[in-house]
Amino acid sequence: MLAINQAGVPARPLNQDQLQQTWYAKNPDGSVTVGLFNLADTAATVTGDFAQLGLSGKASVRDVWAARTARNVSGKVSATLPAHGSKLYKIVPNAASGPSRPADLTATDVSRTTAALTWQPSSGASAYKVFANGKQVATSSSPSATVQGLLPQTSYTFTVKAVRGNKSSEASAPITFFTAKSGGGPVRYEAEASTSTFTGNAGVGGCTLCSGGQKVGNIGYDASVTLNGITVPATGTYLVKIAYTDGDTSRQSMLTVNDADSYWVNYHGLGDNDWGTPQVTYLPVKLSAGTNTLKISNPNGYIADIDWITV
Repeated sequence: MLAINQAGVPARPLNQDQLQQTWYAKNPDGSVTVGLFNLADTAATVTGDFAQLGLSGKASVRDVWAARTARNVSGKVSATLPAHGSKLYKIVPNAASGPSRPADLTATDVSRTTAALTWQPSSGASAYKVFANGKQVATSSSPSATVQGLLPQTSYTFTVKAVRGNKSSEASAPITFFTAKSGGGPVRYEAEASTSTFTGNAGVGGCTLCSGGQKVGNIGYDASVTLNGITVPATGTYLVKIAYTDGDTSRQSMLTVNDADSYWVNYHGLGDNDWGTPQVTYLPVKLSAGTNTLKISNPNGYIADIDWITV
């Protein structure tokens, strides 16, 4: 544990929008340090997927705190953790002859026909090949690429392979999103709309700079707001943009989709007590074809005031 700490390799989150989080650090010797964290108030299983971590084939997995090593592990590391529990692993891949697998692939829709992709650098890679729905669409010498010429209102699954000479890595973990429709764009849903559902003391208040001059406040503990009728054409991952006001330094909430999947949302306030100037934050959310509900809440504290969301 002390050696991991003193190595000074910064960790990155694979997912920071949920209460079950996986953080990792790629070490100079090719190993990967992985932390699993359960931030929930109840027990839950947390998993580190090898593909997302940039690992191929089999590896030795060292449980750092238990001082136990499992050999020839493949696919993932996983643990059922108590409330606020954590696990720390050091994963050493078995010998590989080619470049390592690209890790932590992310995609953002720049427009209805363009996507921006980023990933973590692969050891031993001289270039990268980018694929959309199984077809190569770009080559890059750096761990990023812009893919143009996409079709509007179309689902795309992206993967990346690292290349060195005539050798290629396994494909990265895939990421899928749905491009916006032609002639349209993101659809806005006002938090204060008559179709929204309020619980507790959550309610509509005035806000001069907010859309429509109103927002929803007093959200937290037993108070929540649910935006109903969030409609998408196909099941997939969509970029959700949330407009909020926060005069505090920072607040957080849960975004629960269809009373099932939950995402952790961070609202970055400026500590200036300004609750009238909207700011925005983004997060990718998995939605189902047809209508969806998005519940914004925090059973453990108050959150920012919500103006609107777009999908």
